[in-house]
Amino acid sequence: AIVTRRRSVRTSLPVPRSRLLPLVAALVWAWPLGLVACCDGGSFASKAGERRDAQAGRVAWRGRVLSAPLERPTFTLRDTEEAAYPIHERTAGRLTLLVFGYTPCPDVCPSHLGQIAEAIRSLEDRPPDIQEQVQMVFVGVDAERDTAPRVRAWLDHFDSSFVGLVGSAEELASAQTAALIAPAARDEGGTDTSYTVSHASYVLLYTPDDRAHLR
Repeated sequence: AIVTRRRSVRTSLPVPRSRLLPLVAALVWAWPLGLVACCDGGSFASKAGERRDAQAGRVAWRGRVLSAPLERPTFTLRDTEEAAYPIHERTAGRLTLLVFGYTPCPDVCPSHLGQIAEAIRSLEDRPPDIQEQVQMVFVGVDAERDTAPRVRAWLDHFDSSFVGLVGSAEELASAQTAALIAPAARDEGGTDTSYTVSHASYVLLYTPDDRAHLR
């Protein structure tokens, strides 16, 4: 089923630091699986981080806790309305999920997005503004097939509030480098219209301090 939530430029104030940990905990605890994977299922294996008792008011981390936080990247691509989207400027100070993938991905991309949509929906019973503070951004790494209309239609199957970004092959490679991940590459074999793409499908979680502490 298509989940519809209003897409808009959010202008409300970022989450106060006093509410940062509960918000991150709520989202990460809701996540059914880990925060890192790869299309081939082997290059980037899921790693379970420290788990604590959420009922006792502490966090149950899933995924990998980074020893050194990653800075929120700075790059500009186009959104699905073909408007420039400078990611640092548009998401600064917000809890942001950043995913690099491609729309024909047969496994991990739809799995990740489905899990993220479910996790965000689970926040509906939290204070009203909590869900609105989470921004999900998907970058289509297949410049040939990930067109703006196709990315928009694909994301709408998960949650219409998800932001989709597209660009040229060069722009997409630069964006992935800026996020400190290896650029995607087309696999050998297939045809001109039917082929797979190897890509690091980390789900990067940037907190309102503009750093990623988990992936």
